[in-house]
Amino acid sequence: MTENPYEPPKSQTRLRYAESRLKKQARLSLRLAATILFLPAIYNYWEFDAQEVSPLPDDLAKLCRAVNILGIAVSAVVIWFLGLPVLEALARLLRALFASATDRSTWEDVLYQSMPRMIYLAVPGAALWTFWVFAIYQRDSDFHTISWAVGIPAHLLAACWYVPLLHRWYRLAQTRGQ
Repeated sequence: MTENPYEPPKSQTRLRYAESRLKKQARLSLRLAATILFLPAIYNYWEFDAQEVSPLPDDLAKLCRAVNILGIAVSAVVIWFLGLPVLEALARLLRALFASATDRSTWEDVLYQSMPRMIYLAVPGAALWTFWVFAIYQRDSDFHTISWAVGIPAHLLAACWYVPLLHRWYRLAQTRGQ
């Protein structure tokens, strides 16, 4: 099918900048994973506020609460709207440094295909974070012990997302380099 030369420029621009279905799915996956992890973040804030901020003088406690809530809100908005662009920028940087011969859209598609895994990893990550908060604030567990016991599995969960991604990028770069 040939392109219509009488087609208005706006529709051509719209087609050129249309988001792929894969990118939309990646954005949704990132946002869903962030939402899942936001729940233990709220629990963490709640417990921190109860134990550390509430005993402060009223004026200082109000200031701390305002700053903390503002920080959480700004972080949530930044992750919601800039999470995917930041990951894309990082992917482009890695491609430029290590695999410049690789097609950019293929490289980014590998990133997008890896992102639904984030949802499945966010669930046990949220459970670990919730357990950590409970152990620290409710059970007065030793901070270092519980942080090691929870932190190592939490970091391994994150590695379950980025190690396969890096491996697929490596294989893609090797294929293009031949």
